[in-house]
Amino acid sequence: MYRCFVFIAFALISAGCSMRRGVASLDTAGTDQPNFRYIQTDVNVTGSRGALLCFIGLPPHDLYRQIIKDLHQKARLRPNQTLANLREDSRVTSYLGLFCVETVTIAADIIEYNDGSAPVLKPRAHTKPKPSPQPPVTAKPPTQPSVAPPPPAAIAPRPLPRPAPSTVEIDSPNRVLIESPSETSLKCPSTATKIGKPHKGTATIQLVLDRPTTCEIRQLFRQTTVRLEPGKHYICLPDIAEKANIDCSMVGSAATK
Repeated sequence: MYRCFVFIAFALISAGCSMRRGVASLDTAGTDQPNFRYIQTDVNVTGSRGALLCFIGLPPHDLYRQIIKDLHQKARLRPNQTLANLREDSRVTSYLGLFCVETVTIAADIIEYNDGSAPVLKPRAHTKPKPSPQPPVTAKPPTQPSVAPPPPAAIAPRPLPRPAPSTVEIDSPNRVLIESPSETSLKCPSTATKIGKPHKGTATIQLVLDRPTTCEIRQLFRQTTVRLEPGKHYICLPDIAEKANIDCSMVGSAATK
């Protein structure tokens, strides 16, 4: 009886909770141009994982990858839509004796881009040129009437710049699609380095693989290796837990993108 009482008292004393809000802002790309509109704000997903003795992790082991995957499934993005302002809203760690539970909430906004990749421009207004003053006409004999000069030629308006063309999709069942919010480079064995630059807030890389291949991905000062499977779609974001790493998650099939 005395041992049971001591155990309960120890569990109550060691129980506790810590919480942080607004831990990190992961991405604000694609919102610096007035060519989009907000579809939905504050789309969030919460996930939890436990740890025995606060360092022996229990499933799910990759909590952030699972939350990002669930966030894309919940958003149900349509054409010309993407996630912006990706952020970690809160992180709560609860302590109960020798057991810890970490709960993380990640949120984002859904935005939709216009059809054109550049803002709509309007042609400049052309004013009608004023006729130049003519010298007085000297009286001439009736057989030689004066002839008025021809009107000045109309000035044709300059053509407007066309928006940049969108990325052409590769038509192959083995197509691999990689998307990220910043400039990304991909190097696979026996292939040249591919670079994806942001277009409408999303950098896209496409390639064709005939078998699963381990490739190297770089974003600024971050880098990681990921095993790519033919016909799959991946989302690569900065890893919150490790600042120098990249978290790439498989979110579906590339054939339906």
